[in-house]
Amino acid sequence: MTETNNRASGFDYLRLILSLAVILWHSYVLSEGRDAAHDLSQFFLVPVRSILICFFALSGFLVAGSLLRCKTLFMFLGLRVVRIVPALFLEVTISALLLGPLVTTVPLSTYFSSQEFHSYFLNIAGIIHYTLPGVFETNPFPKVINGQLWTIPWELECYVALSLLSLVGIVGRR
Repeated sequence: MTETNNRASGFDYLRLILSLAVILWHSYVLSEGRDAAHDLSQFFLVPVRSILICFFALSGFLVAGSLLRCKTLFMFLGLRVVRIVPALFLEVTISALLLGPLVTTVPLSTYFSSQEFHSYFLNIAGIIHYTLPGVFETNPFPKVINGQLWTIPWELECYVALSLLSLVGIVGRR
């Protein structure tokens, strides 16, 4: 505990493992389809259903702890922005500017001039768009790119709820 400044890292490792499990499960579902995912989830029913629940619960505890450690609500929200936006920016930019042009079935001039392409960058602000022009059209979930982005609006809403609870003085009480 002394080496980590009274911050146990075991939860960080657990969160990383759960994050990877969520990514693997979403990848499997998006690439193989609902039927294959349903068949596999029946075989691993408890682990599959508990992955996301455990990830969100653990994240909630860690984020609430972050709020309690921050001196101001502004500092807490700033830390949330610094945690989410750079990674989301990088992921969205790589998907739109590298992956999309490599695998699209439409001409690049059509791809880059499409409203669908431009709207995809709204993901950085938490306004989720799953599609890019001509990308992954024949997948089991046609045109879905980064299906795991569905969690972003929920995460942002939880930050807002936690902030409101802090403002009214509920967070911080025993």
